[in-house]
Amino acid sequence: MNAVLAGLFGILGQFGEGVFAPGQGGRLVGIVKDLISTDYDHPDMPFLMFCAILREACERDAFAAFARAGADRAPDIAEEITRRLFADMGMDRAACGEVLGMIAALAGVDGLIAPPKIAAPISPLSPGDNLAFGGINWRMLAISPLRGLGLIISEDILEMRPYCDDLKNISWRKSSARKYLNTAFYRSFPKDDRERIFEIAINNPDNAIYGTAGDKDTYDHIFLLSIDEVMTHFADAASRIAKYRGQPTWWWLRSPGATNRGTMGINFDGSFGAYSSLAAGRVARGLRPAMYIHL
Repeated sequence: MNAVLAGLFGILGQFGEGVFAPGQGGRLVGIVKDLISTDYDHPDMPFLMFCAILREACERDAFAAFARAGADRAPDIAEEITRRLFADMGMDRAACGEVLGMIAALAGVDGLIAPPKIAAPISPLSPGDNLAFGGINWRMLAISPLRGLGLIISEDILEMRPYCDDLKNISWRKSSARKYLNTAFYRSFPKDDRERIFEIAINNPDNAIYGTAGDKDTYDHIFLLSIDEVMTHFADAASRIAKYRGQPTWWWLRSPGATNRGTMGINFDGSFGAYSSLAAGRVARGLRPAMYIHL
């Protein structure tokens, strides 16, 4: 990493601060490659990804933002850059912290960004395994080694709630289920567990069965699965069956329904079901939360 830092400071010395101005991203990547590609030695941060991050930071004027910020605002800027630049590009928070430190140093505010807290790792797991987290039993659906994240879903249905309040244009983005999961439910976890829950960009695509239009992406700590995710992570209808108090029960998905006046769910027998606005807004169905956690 010292070689990387030396190269970055060399950019300032050789080309001046103008190279970090918005719109200079392509030039910056070329300069970075010329300066440090032969000495680049960070195994957890591929060089091209590192260049892409710097390019994005330039185009978003991250350096100027740090330079203008006081100590009270820099952490907020850091969190925003982490969310919009690094998390979407597959970087874990440890690597994010290192790159944020470089950007802050180049902006002349080195030391304002505290290194992220990394909790003790969770014992090795594989997809399909069960784990206890936050006092709840979960099933591991997938693991991303590059990001150090695991996608988990509650093994059982945790509670029964309506999906939404608005019965006209139903979407995950505006649903009461999303609001509940990312406020009261999220806050119910102990602090150490909350810090493991990764806030991630959630894609809300069109309905894969009916073709109903989806909605804008959201950023969530906790979410419900989409049709696409269920098809990816569950082998068949039998594997999708979930119980509430020992009985197979319907559970919500976040995908839109047969129309945008409804939403999707999983029936008690594991088949897909489309629920009308009346059912989505007034009938309590099962909540089976999902989330990404740091392993």
